[in-house]
Amino acid sequence: MNEYELELSFGIDHGELDGLRLQDAFVLGYEFANFVEAMKFQPAGCSMVLHSGNWARVKAAAVKYNRRVTSSWCEQDASEDWMQLQIWPTDLPAQGPSDAM
Repeated sequence: MNEYELELSFGIDHGELDGLRLQDAFVLGYEFANFVEAMKFQPAGCSMVLHSGNWARVKAAAVKYNRRVTSSWCEQDASEDWMQLQIWPTDLPAQGPSDAM
């Protein structure tokens, strides 16, 4: 008996995870699930660190949940893999100024 249904696609139908180690793919999936939970259950908004590999997925989830998200690169991160994600409060318009990412 299937008790679970796909609520939101992880967006991996076109080889987006090809070449990643299993551990890295797991981290992206776990991280994405945390962002979706925050968008669903934290109306006051929050700020979190995001791997840049999840930015497109998070933006798509924000559209689904009518949330505004912005990001900026983490300072002093030579790898340029990490971003600071801001999930804005639900009482602010979802269509606000967005960054160029």
